[in-house]
Amino acid sequence: MKVFRIIILLVTLVPACTSPAQPDSATPAISFEVRAENADRNLYYVQWHDTLGQAEGYTRSKWVKRPKEIWCVITNKNNDTLGRYMGSSTAQNFANFQSKDSIVVLHFMMGVNFFSDLFNEEKDVDSYVKEHQLPRKYGPITVDIRKELNKTAELTPRMSSL
Repeated sequence: MKVFRIIILLVTLVPACTSPAQPDSATPAISFEVRAENADRNLYYVQWHDTLGQAEGYTRSKWVKRPKEIWCVITNKNNDTLGRYMGSSTAQNFANFQSKDSIVVLHFMMGVNFFSDLFNEEKDVDSYVKEHQLPRKYGPITVDIRKELNKTAELTPRMSSL
């Protein structure tokens, strides 16, 4: 009887431990890269890919309709804003900036997509923002644009409410 219980336990636990992890919409994975648009004119952009909303069915083809989106603000070491994306009528996953500095700081945040289909269905944006404690930000990422262009990097989910 003891062996039977152990076998049942193994049969139920092993698949749970080996099944692939589902994307966590609360702390989405983000990969990003900084590219030169025109280095002679000091024009750059940061582009990111994330898993936000995949657990709720917002696949790559539907990501512009999800109620949350990733925002990004680019600053220099003096905390001057060089560029940003903080929501618009069309969701995007990039932000342009111009800088002569070699070091820039990327501030990624999870914010609300005000133009989501969810809010067309009588869902109140203000209550959604309060319920989900948006925006929430990731820790700042320092990038040397003279040395680290075109390299993909992963952002560790370390969130805090603003």
